[in-house]
Amino acid sequence: MAQPSTPSKNATPGIIEVPVIDISKDTSTVVPHIRNALSTWGAFVCTGHGVDSKLCEDVFRTGYQFFNLPQDVKDKYNLKLGGARWRGYMPIGGERSLQGRIEDFKEGLYLGEDHSPNNPHCLAKDPTWGANLLPDDELPQMRDLMLRYTEEVKRLGDRMMDLISLSLGLSEKYIQEHVTERDAIALVRMFHYPPQDLPTPNISEKKRKFGETCREPDDVARADKWGIGAHSDYGLWTMIRTDAEGLEFKHPEHGWRPVPLVEDSFVMNVGDVLDRLTEGRYKSRHHRAINPSSTRSRLSIPFFYDPGWNSRMTTLPMGDTGGFDFKYDSEIESRQERWAHTKIQCAFDGKVQYSEFLAKKVAKVFPDLVPKNLLRNLDSTSEPSTRHHITVPVPSKLQTSALVDSIQEHRQRVLKHPLYLDLQRAWRAENLVALRTFMEHHVWAVYDYFQLLKRLQRELTCVEVPWVPTKDAQMRRFISEIVLEEECDVFEDGKTHGSHLELYIRAMEEVGADTAPISKFLTLMQPALGACGGEKRKKRFQVDFKKEAVACGAPEAAARHIQDTFDLAMNKSVAEVAAVFTFGREDVIPPMFCQLLDDKDSSRASIFKYYLQRHIELDGQDHAPLAVTLVERLCGTNVHDQQTAHNWAAAEQAVKAAFTLRAMLWDSVVCSLKTSL
Repeated sequence: MAQPSTPSKNATPGIIEVPVIDISKDTSTVVPHIRNALSTWGAFVCTGHGVDSKLCEDVFRTGYQFFNLPQDVKDKYNLKLGGARWRGYMPIGGERSLQGRIEDFKEGLYLGEDHSPNNPHCLAKDPTWGANLLPDDELPQMRDLMLRYTEEVKRLGDRMMDLISLSLGLSEKYIQEHVTERDAIALVRMFHYPPQDLPTPNISEKKRKFGETCREPDDVARADKWGIGAHSDYGLWTMIRTDAEGLEFKHPEHGWRPVPLVEDSFVMNVGDVLDRLTEGRYKSRHHRAINPSSTRSRLSIPFFYDPGWNSRMTTLPMGDTGGFDFKYDSEIESRQERWAHTKIQCAFDGKVQYSEFLAKKVAKVFPDLVPKNLLRNLDSTSEPSTRHHITVPVPSKLQTSALVDSIQEHRQRVLKHPLYLDLQRAWRAENLVALRTFMEHHVWAVYDYFQLLKRLQRELTCVEVPWVPTKDAQMRRFISEIVLEEECDVFEDGKTHGSHLELYIRAMEEVGADTAPISKFLTLMQPALGACGGEKRKKRFQVDFKKEAVACGAPEAAARHIQDTFDLAMNKSVAEVAAVFTFGREDVIPPMFCQLLDDKDSSRASIFKYYLQRHIELDGQDHAPLAVTLVERLCGTNVHDQQTAHNWAAAEQAVKAAFTLRAMLWDSVVCSLKTSL
């Protein structure tokens, strides 16, 4: 097996770090190093790349000039104005990495190739196609600079595909001919990480000095200030140019490691698509970034080099690699487990085009701007795979803003509840008694969530015979996607599928929690499955759910949670149900569950940890944004309409009541913990 290339000049002897590879050397020497780096780290620092260093300096200088423009000037080029072409300025707080708990502490400029308005893809309004949204009046040199930079780095990407093809035992031009089709999609981002005061020393310097792995985000007080939290890249290949330390990659054996800052270099890394194309031989690793300086800014320019627009996603026919041992798949990690944490669901059998991946990504933010023919395949996706969600600012909506403001006190009571700290302490002490107690309470809230979802499914889709299409196709699709993910999602093993309730019960069994009460209650509810309508159905649901839940062994507060949620789902307006579903569940679950996570790897609670991570991912990046739109459509947006005002008032009260219920449930857990511990 080829050994990694020589360490960087900044490396400390004996410390494991991302390798540095000079690709200007003889191909026969470079290829084994690339194979070794991508099969382990999934990344390397590239030197000898041939990109004009003076051009790079000019691009960085102009980038700083852009971010130094007054805020009102930058806002003239806001991402929302670029629509589905995916170009423009993104302010701080516009992106969220869910493992980082809150919005990323960075601002950005979204760029790509400058397409002519007469380009067939532009005329068809295909997503990611169009002209860059740039400050031509303020910085007239920027457009030409970015055009030249994009062309040069894209050529570097072409060269990398040749080297990767050879490293996989393929012909040199195989990936260019069959994956990028000699016209890779080029998406460029320019991210500015402002200086910030850090309560702990520079992680990169401190950890390199003492030879330790970098800490997990939840293990430091400044977790909320990550420029971008832990995530993997969704596409084929990423090439990052940066001017400061702060980037870290996670190795399966060695944990988080700082990437060495090497002069005139690019950091290269595998995307989720390449991981799948190679059947897991090349790994798409989690990485994150922070500005470690309190005095100077950090600028990073990731270049996403992706498959061609019409390229079909097909596993590569990999050839002879000289007996290279891709040991990580069999000995250290499971590729199925790694893939389960991404948003790619389709088989790589040639049935899905890459354009469908991009279309679904853009449709998450601009659902009305993507041609419907590109959304025909529900299994395709290009959503950034892990905990990374774009939030595009939209024109002010008074009712939504008013509701969000009015529920903050109730919301914060849940988010700042002392329960999370108690559970974190118990988790770190490997005290499973506390975790069991929590799960025996919480499982009832997991169950009653489905009552809200099913009410919305009944209202927004047709589930009766005879079937007829409902009016709002976008909301019909939205609810159907959530139902699919909630009722038949992939489990932690990457193979089994089932509902999130079944996954939770599976997690309870792993830690030894008592599943008998919820199982008994579910058995009690089974007869209702045969009563889908008429008087029998009405009679079946004329029961005291709280009483029956308590009789099955549910804690009193959990039974109250069940009863009130059933009452909401069955008897209140669909607008109230949607508001609780959105603001009382989907919107609050990511920050709530993030506080339950701990960086300690506990094999005894691995399924529970997977459950939390899966919900953080789905609810944050998929469900919550469109759920807000759902509430607005059901409540109405006409500020002069009396019924609209009534709908929003009722929605506000319903959400407050839901938060009160959740706080009472958490109070009950804390009391039980004091008793049991």
